[in-house]
Amino acid sequence: MTTVYAIIDSFDEHLAAAKVAANTRRAYCLDVQAFLEYCRFEGDVDSITYPAVERYLQHLKEQGNKVSTINRKISSINALVKYLKAIDLFSYNQLSAIPLQQNKKPRKYPEILSPQQIDTLFAAIDTGTAKGLRDRTMIELLYASGIPVKDLLQLQLTQLDIPRALITIYGAQGPRQIPLYKGFLATLEQYLQQVRPQLMCTAPKSQLVFANLKGGPISRQGFCKLFHGYVEKAGLGPYITPKTLRQSFTVHLLEDGAPLKHVQELSGHLAHSTTEFYQRVLQNEAKTSYKIHHPKFKKRPLKKGEV
Repeated sequence: MTTVYAIIDSFDEHLAAAKVAANTRRAYCLDVQAFLEYCRFEGDVDSITYPAVERYLQHLKEQGNKVSTINRKISSINALVKYLKAIDLFSYNQLSAIPLQQNKKPRKYPEILSPQQIDTLFAAIDTGTAKGLRDRTMIELLYASGIPVKDLLQLQLTQLDIPRALITIYGAQGPRQIPLYKGFLATLEQYLQQVRPQLMCTAPKSQLVFANLKGGPISRQGFCKLFHGYVEKAGLGPYITPKTLRQSFTVHLLEDGAPLKHVQELSGHLAHSTTEFYQRVLQNEAKTSYKIHHPKFKKRPLKKGEV
């Protein structure tokens, strides 16, 4: 009999073979496990029916889950069904009778920091200490390169090419090289020469660019905690996250006239829909700016909720 855990293990192996990111795999497997346990799955895949899915989604709504959370769980169930179909544990006819659809909702515009706010964030970090210089280097690198936190924390010395002012990032679509501006290079070199040797005294063979104060890897939770501390110190509000710097990187390039294709390559946003979304962010900001600053439009106040 196929157990819940056997299904989860084989599903996880399938995702790993498809090169799905570890965090995504973990989320998918937890979602699938919760769904199967709710269905009281006992090895019979015929119990995975559309009515069972509907009951589960209704249960999630009654539990007060956000639409985004429910969408993620639907995606996980879709991935499971697709996998079961691929290994012939799920019949094609049965699958066609279970059209899982996501609950659509308008995509929110992301928080974007202005260049002045970026400078305010950097200024909130005391670079007179080893920890402060390390933190400033990490946080500025997010904005200088637009890389995700995962790539920042896993960054290796071999990925840095300081003479050519480049950083190489290895993504699902292969390596990409991102230029680094001169002002940041000075901060990076200072960190590498003065601070990193202190951090790595207990792990001299480590190739990690950034380490915690004991010379080990920095956890995502640890980085987010220190990041939010600086955001609070800079007075930038509660909705600013490390991803905000990546989003600001993308928007600022587009705002300054960078071609969409180049921004896609630099940021790793290979899907047109993603970078085109950021272009709509700029268009929305432009309309808001017009309504605020055009002398004729300024004669009437904006209505509540109007942009």
